[in-house]
Amino acid sequence: MCKAIIRIAFNNDLSKLIYKAISPEVRDRISKRIEVNARDEDKSLIIEVQAEDITSLRAAVNSYLRILAALIRTLGELHAERYKVKC
Repeated sequence: MCKAIIRIAFNNDLSKLIYKAISPEVRDRISKRIEVNARDEDKSLIIEVQAEDITSLRAAVNSYLRILAALIRTLGELHAERYKVKC
């Protein structure tokens, strides 16, 4: 079993918004070979990905990183003043 942990720290409550936005993706299992868990902890978003093989792990991690990048970019543009995010 292969495992990766993605941890993104924020200096505001943006992690809560991103956690809420990504939760449906985490609940919907993309593959039987992959298990994903996410949590919001101390202004950080933590995503744990476990996979049967390294190829599946890499694909899942890349997918979640793309989703996170899109969410951060979108929320940053919508709430640039509030969160002081530069996109």
